[in-house]
Amino acid sequence: MALIKWFLLGTSWLFLSNDMYGKVSLKANCDLPGQNLKSFNVAKPKDCQEACTKNDKCNGFSFVSGWNKCFLKVKSRASIEIRFFSGELGSNRQVASSGWDIDYSGKDLKKIPYVTDGKACSTACIKEPKCKAFGYISGYRDCWLKKTIGKSRHKVFWCGQRT
Repeated sequence: MALIKWFLLGTSWLFLSNDMYGKVSLKANCDLPGQNLKSFNVAKPKDCQEACTKNDKCNGFSFVSGWNKCFLKVKSRASIEIRFFSGELGSNRQVASSGWDIDYSGKDLKKIPYVTDGKACSTACIKEPKCKAFGYISGYRDCWLKKTIGKSRHKVFWCGQRT
């Protein structure tokens, strides 16, 4: 029988699942760069964690809600704290709405690397005449400008590592 423990760490819950291959953590607002073992769709981050726990070749995982995509990792580096911030412009070319953990679907106009924060990303969108919406990925410091606005959806990055 698996040993299950829950801990509150800051604003994120950490869940440890123990199996014959060891514990695999689960943490919100993080990504785990590294070589993918495989990827597949699952409904929840806990499903991704469980798949890693049961696979002896899995050393960690990343899960992206909104895509419902699980990436099992054969090799991984240190986790990166990451959040998604996005917004859309109104008819006056000012930010009409924005928020954390939201992604707007739509066609990408361009990616701007090494942007300092979500405010700088929104400013880049305002200055680009074709930009309608933007998405900023903290941790990677990438700003994505969008030329069309699609539906907004909740998006959180999750990760875990075998201990």
